Amino acid sequence: MPRIAIVLRDRMPDAGKKPLHQLIRQGAADVVLTARQAVYLDYGRQIRNRMAHGQVSTIRGQVPGLCGLLKTVRWPQAIA
Repeated sequence: MPRIAIVLRDRMPDAGKKPLHQLIRQGAADVVLTARQAVYLDYGRQIRNRMAHGQVSTIRGQVPGLCGLLKTVRWPQAIA
């Protein structure tokens, strides 16, 4: 399970066992994530899925600014 899914499930008690794309949508709706964070996370999820299915071999250049975005997220100490 991706770390972001763990964090989102921790911050949204009613998250249950939803897949990552639904967690991202719910996080944006519940204002756990900003709209910008939700867009970047969903794009990263799509890249991860393409890599898992052999459609992409690297993420270099795929998501400009993603590292900066992830630095702005307040990660719990156990996850970071």
